[in-house]
Amino acid sequence: MSEKALKKLNEIFSKVKITREILHSEISTEEDIFELESRLNLRFPEGYKEFCRFFGSGYFGKDWICIDVPKRGSLEKHLRSNHEIIDAYKMGIEDDLDAEDSEKSALISLLERSWIFGFGNQTLFLFSQENSEEQDPGCKIYAFNYDLNLYDLGQNFFDFLRGFCLGDGMARGFSQLISSMVPLDQTIDQIRVKTFTPLYSRG
Repeated sequence: MSEKALKKLNEIFSKVKITREILHSEISTEEDIFELESRLNLRFPEGYKEFCRFFGSGYFGKDWICIDVPKRGSLEKHLRSNHEIIDAYKMGIEDDLDAEDSEKSALISLLERSWIFGFGNQTLFLFSQENSEEQDPGCKIYAFNYDLNLYDLGQNFFDFLRGFCLGDGMARGFSQLISSMVPLDQTIDQIRVKTFTPLYSRG
């Protein structure tokens, strides 16, 4: 882990209570991440890679946002699950009578080159490869919800952790998205609490 990335993670997690031990066996190795990037032809944001190697999968808040981390032993299962979820959303887009064909085509194309790295209530968080002809294409971060609305969240994974997982900063500009993620019987303050709960043995 780079010193710069470690400093950023320490800064973010200094505000977070980790509710149980993080097991070394449950985090990703560099080999796990490289294999998934190769299979998907994606290059994940550096912040996500460092998160995978340091924390592993887990929930922020009270089931607020789950960050999913790849592991070699369950890679095939994750790839199948990713394709199945994407295919289900593609069907919803194709059946959307209010959208133009060009809009549907662009959205389906984006989903087909995406990896689901996180989940919130009625919301997927995606990495999607940008134009491969660019000198440094990288991945962009998107949120996509059940209403088939797509939100561009930029490319900085650390900003995503601060803004969406902890509520500091960038999420304030996405009030419609945040509102759609809060269950009707709860408030944002009840579920977006500053905790992180590691997930063990996802299979």
